[in-house]
Amino acid sequence: MIRAKEESWSNRAGATKPLTPAQERNSGKTRSGSDSKSNQIRQAIGPNTRSSAGSPQFRADKAEKYAREVLALVPFLGNTEMGLVEEKRGNNDKAAEYFQASLDENPDYGEAKAGLERVTKEAGA
Repeated sequence: MIRAKEESWSNRAGATKPLTPAQERNSGKTRSGSDSKSNQIRQAIGPNTRSSAGSPQFRADKAEKYAREVLALVPFLGNTEMGLVEEKRGNNDKAAEYFQASLDENPDYGEAKAGLERVTKEAGA
């Protein structure tokens, strides 16, 4: 069965079989550094940005470390990630500053717009 599946991939014109994460690491065909750092930040923050900062899912120091690395590589993305970290900590004013800095560099970045809207709504509520 597995052999037939492998053959079906090789029979498609120009099609290549997707790499597993282990194959990606070993082949050198990995995602960009900022993509993988963003994923690490999301894992450290946890799936729900509204849960309390004391939750076991939230490891603020680790998330901040990765966000600062992204900030050095891709400033608008790093500012958004830092905004998410500060939002998670409950520092909405600081989060708003990071989201706004991201939008200053990339006005069309939807995640920064959504983050800024979220933290300013919470501050006004």
